[in-house]
Amino acid sequence: MIMRETYWWEKLGASLVNILIVGIFTFLLTKLNFEISWKIMAVLIFFFYSLAFLATPLKRDIGMIVIGSYWKKDYPSRSHLIFIILYTLSFTTIFIRVFFPFDLLFLNLAFQLLVIKLTGTTLHGYLAGNLVTIRNIK
Repeated sequence: MIMRETYWWEKLGASLVNILIVGIFTFLLTKLNFEISWKIMAVLIFFFYSLAFLATPLKRDIGMIVIGSYWKKDYPSRSHLIFIILYTLSFTTIFIRVFFPFDLLFLNLAFQLLVIKLTGTTLHGYLAGNLVTIRNIK
């Protein structure tokens, strides 16, 4: 089996799957009328959703499973925890705006693309200990 590092669109695809799942959970939980902002709820759900996969043997979230990506090696749990915190902060750029909706998200995505081009991984992956994802080539 030949493996290669994932491309930027595969990383983005995995994140979009995770965002969709979190969006569905957030929508369902907002119907229960919690006394918390739906944006804060979405960020908390994203964090705990990501954190839940830290307890699995391969530490792969559903987005990674759908895309078919794996971690290049067995990174320490501490690195994954740092990754999850930074990944959650990156996720929050969906909700924060300075001048117009999604302006920080667009800046975040552009910067992420630059970092992926330079390092082969996202900024949060790089800062967490150079966590790299790979994919099977058939």
